[in-house]
Amino acid sequence: MAKNKNVTQPLKTKVGFPFNNSNEKNVLILGQVINDFSIIETDLANINSLQLYKEMISKILHETSYNVIFKAHPWEKSKVNLKRSLTKDELTKFISSTFSHEERLRIEILEDFNIDSLFASCDHIVGLCSQSLIEAAYSGKKPHQIGNAFFGSKGFTYDHSTVENFILSIKSDTCKTKLTLLEYDNLLCFLTLLLQYHLVSVFPSGHVKLLEKLHIKKNINIIQNTTTDYELSPSKKIDIDNESADTSVLAFLEDRMSSNHHINTNSVIEYFLLSFISEKKFKKFKSNPKKYFQDSKYPFVSFLGKFY
Repeated sequence: MAKNKNVTQPLKTKVGFPFNNSNEKNVLILGQVINDFSIIETDLANINSLQLYKEMISKILHETSYNVIFKAHPWEKSKVNLKRSLTKDELTKFISSTFSHEERLRIEILEDFNIDSLFASCDHIVGLCSQSLIEAAYSGKKPHQIGNAFFGSKGFTYDHSTVENFILSIKSDTCKTKLTLLEYDNLLCFLTLLLQYHLVSVFPSGHVKLLEKLHIKKNINIIQNTTTDYELSPSKKIDIDNESADTSVLAFLEDRMSSNHHINTNSVIEYFLLSFISEKKFKKFKSNPKKYFQDSKYPFVSFLGKFY
């Protein structure tokens, strides 16, 4: 549903920035919280996002004629260890002390602004590993990612290892701003796999898949170990259609019960049942063992019932 659980999007608005060179392209830089885990965990040489933003802004202003819009992450001021818009504040100081008046007229820094409105008014969109780049692609733009994001190299992004490569790309005549139909199809395929198999749904529709992933098989202890570290290794499944099934069961019981180990007879029988009946039937057995043994169509199971 494209809704961030932390950030509520402001209403859409028609964007009009007072750039002197309004005919030039606009480059949107999507900022992240400075200690975002995805930035800290990146395998880039530089994990200082603030420094990368400064380098990006400087190179765009000095090596192109494009305008720059920096979108700071509004959640940064809500972070417990920050409590202020650190990236936005530091970039504002950097810009005012570094660039000329003419260059500053080509820069706009925003924080609480509708992101879809920004997508519509910008040509090139770039970020480190922000998931907002996925939203940009969903809006039809082909984003540039610098940071080896988990969604990079999937057929709908420009992927760069350095800011220099990004600058060369947007200066190139072959750098298009919109996704082709094939690239958009790649995006939809990626999102389908991501949402179905890799993310936890906030809706009940995802509970079944989640339970399958987190399901832990029950292990029943059949040995009460008091004198040794002896452990019973799970046996092979019993072929209940085999004529020797009765013999197999009896042989197992005889072996275990005649050993010197302290064994709970009922646990041994439960162990056997688990080796050839479904979990559903085992629940039926646990709820009413007597009825289960009486209803069984297998003679040796009824025989086990006498022991149980």
